[in-house]
Amino acid sequence: MNEPSMETLRAYRAAVRDFLKEAVSGSYQMKEESRWDRKGNRRVFCVVQKINQALEDLTTEVLQKNSESINVLAKIDEIRGLLVDLYY
Repeated sequence: MNEPSMETLRAYRAAVRDFLKEAVSGSYQMKEESRWDRKGNRRVFCVVQKINQALEDLTTEVLQKNSESINVLAKIDEIRGLLVDLYY
């Protein structure tokens, strides 16, 4: 991400949102039936909540014009890791 812009952010958010719709709709039943964390919570809900918060943080970083690219890239990397955790 050379220059974070609102257009790039919108496209990224849309891509993540589409991925989440597909991942949750395709695996929600499986998660509900067999994948509980140690605290008795459904893993999907915890991960989706973290991804939404990370996307909000990313939006804040991009909107701050003086935000360093390293902060934006770190947030994107965090979201990527959460998506990988959700997928696998």
